[in-house]
Amino acid sequence: MSLLSSVPELIHYYVKWRANGFRAGAHVGRIAGSGSRFRGHGPLLDNPDPRRIDVRATARDPYRRLLVKMYQQNVSLPVWVVADWSASMAFQGGQGTNKMEVIADLCEQLAWSTWRMADRLGFIACNDGIVRPLQVPARCSRLQGSAIRQRLMQAPAPQGSAHGLASAAAEIGRERALVFLVTDAHYPLPDLQHVLQSLSGHDVVPVVLWNSAEYSALPRWGFARFRDAETRQERLLWCRPRLQQKINAAYEARRQAIAAVCAQWGRLPFFISDRLQARALTHYFMESAR
Repeated sequence: MSLLSSVPELIHYYVKWRANGFRAGAHVGRIAGSGSRFRGHGPLLDNPDPRRIDVRATARDPYRRLLVKMYQQNVSLPVWVVADWSASMAFQGGQGTNKMEVIADLCEQLAWSTWRMADRLGFIACNDGIVRPLQVPARCSRLQGSAIRQRLMQAPAPQGSAHGLASAAAEIGRERALVFLVTDAHYPLPDLQHVLQSLSGHDVVPVVLWNSAEYSALPRWGFARFRDAETRQERLLWCRPRLQQKINAAYEARRQAIAAVCAQWGRLPFFISDRLQARALTHYFMESAR
């Protein structure tokens, strides 16, 4: 059952760079066309549109040419969700919350948002390599999110490592894209550095997905068995308030370390705890646009 309502919320995303594409869209492109951002003046012979003749610029031109106003073409861009499909992403939290459901919600909201912006949305899942049955090519469709959700809900539980995330760049292609890298980052930070480096040709939004039950829903007193989802190693620990404080402090230190690594590659991470809030992600883009 989806955590979303019947109509997904819009995520208003923004990029500072000029897109390379040719399809009409909502983002400022590199080529001249029918956009709204003024680019400069050019001769009428090179830009045969008499409606844009600038009389004042023509009068000032020393070569007595008819000059027209030129604008940047508004174009679409590809948007990709690259999801960590390693074993730790199979964690099941309380009240039926799980990470796969949050990823599906994100894809549905992005599908609705990209369709409104005339952009294309694609999906790639990675564990030890690319999970081919879950891969969805980028296309502009408001039903793209439902197609991705259906595949996620029918797929086996995530397993393996997250080493394959670095292979996603080859699947995305050379055209610069907006990439949502969704991961819990429960692996060494040098591996995260390597993944971000492999995607450096794109605009990467690191989405760090944690479940509060991973570190807060622990017994106050008593023995508890802990298992590492990636390595399957188990430990028996005596739970007490002091241990809870240490775990919370370790997660906060981990949060700051992840933020420091991501900041080196252009964007701070967006942290999700349990459930996705579209307004919070929109606010994230508004802050980064300043």
